[in-house]
Amino acid sequence: MNLFEAMRIFSAVVEAGSLSEAGRRLNISTSTISKTLTALEERVKVTLISRTTRQLSVTEIGQSFYRRCSQILEDVESAESALSEWTAAPRGSLRVTAPTVLSLWHISSRLARFAELYPHIRLDIVLSNENFDLIHEGIDVGIRIAAEPDPALTAIMLTETRRAFCASPDYLARKGIPTTPQELQSHNCLIATGQTQNRWPYREHGRTRHVLVQGNFVANNPDVIRNAAIRGLGVAMLPTWLINGDLRSGTLQPVLAGYEPSPNGLYIVTPTRRFLPMKTRCFIEFMQAEFDGLPPWERPDEQPGS
Repeated sequence: MNLFEAMRIFSAVVEAGSLSEAGRRLNISTSTISKTLTALEERVKVTLISRTTRQLSVTEIGQSFYRRCSQILEDVESAESALSEWTAAPRGSLRVTAPTVLSLWHISSRLARFAELYPHIRLDIVLSNENFDLIHEGIDVGIRIAAEPDPALTAIMLTETRRAFCASPDYLARKGIPTTPQELQSHNCLIATGQTQNRWPYREHGRTRHVLVQGNFVANNPDVIRNAAIRGLGVAMLPTWLINGDLRSGTLQPVLAGYEPSPNGLYIVTPTRRFLPMKTRCFIEFMQAEFDGLPPWERPDEQPGS
């Protein structure tokens, strides 16, 4: 039995949570994984993973062994990468996750440019608004919008993302322009799923406060909310990366200037580790250069999807 390969397979099973998923990630059969785990347990004379037909669970000593294996595997990867970087271009598979609508408007074209620059890197893009467990899902890099980054991850802020209250000129002509956040309570508000209990944040005198709003239109996609606002259905609170063009053209009109919520950050996150592969470092440096200076959506030449 190749002990190093057995440690790699054991670690993959722990991270994947199942033999079949570990097999998919490593491109080997489930039976090979099962035989390798059995041989490893016979070698160390302890049960590392309790297995039934329905589930598996890592034993306490298995968890301790996994931590040591992870460190050894990372050290070996670091040593190999350090050697290969002297002679080889960045290569390998890079799995990236990013928010769906933001990606369609401002990230997807940049991912394509990165692929053009680094043809030996195979990009695997997962668009989702869910914050995946990077290690469990085998993700190398995440792009996330958050007030604060996850402390369990290594995070680099690319830029700030701001939100604005807005409505169509037609709606405001019919219903009037709110001048205080409290006046939103008499308006039809277009609500994005996740704005807890319809409580919209706003800033006043340097403090974050909330106003309870209601409306007849709720969606889990900000672009759907944007389209409803353009059609004059009500007042929306939307990220400026989505509506800057509408605000410039007058299709949407900002309201409650000065009460905008505190900005969030747009972060690149990676699992915390001592060494980042060259392919990951190249991606981070590329994205930092793309977001240097003004955010893309505030540049006059930026077109959605360009």
